[in-house]
Amino acid sequence: MPCGASVDLAGAGRHDPDARPVRGLRGIGGLSSAAHSLSLAHRSDFVKAVFHDLMPSHFCRGYLIMSSAEAAPNEENDSAFLDAEPVSSSLTIIDVVLIGGLTFSLSFVFGLAYGVYLGTQGYTSQEIVGHFDLPEGQEIGMLLGLGALFIGPVLLVPIFARLRGVRLADLGFRRSDRRFYLYALLGLVFVLGVGLALERFLDASDIALLSEANDDLLASDGLPLIVSLVLAILLVPFAEELFFRAALYNAFVQYMPGLAAGFLGTIVFTAVHTQYLLLGGWAAAVGLFQIFLLGGILMWLYSQSRSIWPPVLLHSANNTIAFLVVIYLI
Repeated sequence: MPCGASVDLAGAGRHDPDARPVRGLRGIGGLSSAAHSLSLAHRSDFVKAVFHDLMPSHFCRGYLIMSSAEAAPNEENDSAFLDAEPVSSSLTIIDVVLIGGLTFSLSFVFGLAYGVYLGTQGYTSQEIVGHFDLPEGQEIGMLLGLGALFIGPVLLVPIFARLRGVRLADLGFRRSDRRFYLYALLGLVFVLGVGLALERFLDASDIALLSEANDDLLASDGLPLIVSLVLAILLVPFAEELFFRAALYNAFVQYMPGLAAGFLGTIVFTAVHTQYLLLGGWAAAVGLFQIFLLGGILMWLYSQSRSIWPPVLLHSANNTIAFLVVIYLI
């Protein structure tokens, strides 16, 4: 059925200012190879005829660009979770599992390296083990462990992508339409509003638990506090968006509908934030619900923009506010 889409195989066709680029039609039958075998002068007419007469209308929403070059990096993607299509290439679920396992192994490697360093400073093996029971050793051990957990995805996701022939642009390293940055800020306001509303479910004992959990961090002046700030605001948002959205979501969406992939990815994102379980009671439930809500908004931003940067902005802004609240209000 005619859909009014303008098709250009040569990449220099007519542009309708009201039309929008649409992706995801590469694998339709043998259409692409058949069109390629025709002369350049007849390709456009051939594909027009096929799409005009054979393709259902929901495949023809806008201006179809079919060229050897990729679509513009800031192209719009208005498909909802339910209609989300896999990108042209992505990491597999096995890749994501391997990245996760190697990331946890990196924590052990960092700790071992610190132990070797202490050995070069004259510490005996017993003193090295006992050092991690001291406040200074616990702080350094925590920072090394957290640093490894978030440095891991930053290093490993691009490495696995290169080994698999996956372009970084397909993972989300591309420009995004400005409206998605506005959506990110609106999402931040929404998450903060829900958080304030949920405070009514917390009593004085819950607030005391939160305060006690952060006493050690606030008592450590100097380097540990600065490193924690850098981790929370810069490294953690980038690493988590790279792993949970760019790698995990794209792996899931190869095997299931976009809505299911987004929901399952958000569940995994929530489940790894086990620190909230230590609070117990309503404090744990409220904390996990906020993480689930934040994860859902981050997943929606990524699936719609196909860019990692809007969710990184929201994630970083959220962590910044949470860090300031911990320091000044709790």
